[in-house]
Amino acid sequence: MSTVTTQRVRTGRITVLVALAVFAQESTWNLYESQVPPLLRQHLGSAALIGLLMGMDHLLGIFVQPWMGNRSDNTRTSWGRRMPFLVVGMPVAAKPWSANSRTAARWMRPRLDIR
Repeated sequence: MSTVTTQRVRTGRITVLVALAVFAQESTWNLYESQVPPLLRQHLGSAALIGLLMGMDHLLGIFVQPWMGNRSDNTRTSWGRRMPFLVVGMPVAAKPWSANSRTAARWMRPRLDIR
């Protein structure tokens, strides 16, 4: 196999993996956008408030993502550019998710008659 053929196979493989990652991300967002409003509707009566809550993440993303991208692009550490943000950001993001699961379990237990 020639070098050009090997490089084309490698490029094709990377393209497929990137496409699968984008597909997974978009599927997750579509599920989120379709399932969260009915859940919010159970607790909130105002459609405007539900729309505001659903739109806040997009509004924050317009400002936070470029700002964090700029900070990480200009960061120079022995760990690299992105790793310090991952090391700090992942535990910070995991804490509310773990609290959310405990809250949901506590809320669901009486409704499902689980002891």
